[in-house]
Amino acid sequence: MQDENGNGLPDDMWYELKGSVYGTKQHIARYALTYFRPKGNEIFWVDNLGNTGAGSALSGGITKYPNFVPGDRVTFVGTCLQSTMNEGGIITNPGYDWGYVDNVNSRTGFYIEDAVQADGTPANLKYIDFVKVHTGKNVDAKILGEVSTETSAAFDLHLKNK
Repeated sequence: MQDENGNGLPDDMWYELKGSVYGTKQHIARYALTYFRPKGNEIFWVDNLGNTGAGSALSGGITKYPNFVPGDRVTFVGTCLQSTMNEGGIITNPGYDWGYVDNVNSRTGFYIEDAVQADGTPANLKYIDFVKVHTGKNVDAKILGEVSTETSAAFDLHLKNK
């Protein structure tokens, strides 16, 4: 996001950085996933494609549901990537060719020219002030747990003195 209004807050237009499966059947735009506040040991969910499911509400004694959110449900909307999970024998979760966090591939990093608006047209950003990272898959890796995004650092390779 560019801080277009200059107030130092991430309250301007968000853009997606397209990756290698953008615009294919593996890329589900405007995906909505609703989680329901758990009343027991499971978190139930429903998506805007008619799928439903449940997962463990606890991990190491810590709840996975964002209890700070008021109400009995929370909905997230964004891009969902099709699962690449292989469950035969050894469970694997292959990455995509390029453009996604927590993904080992030959093309490293993200490129500002890959930013697109909600309708898929180029965003033509001049700079980026804020970055938001979210898990792009809705898949349970069975014994391994959920597939989630882990990041350890972000670097600006083009810092300029102001």
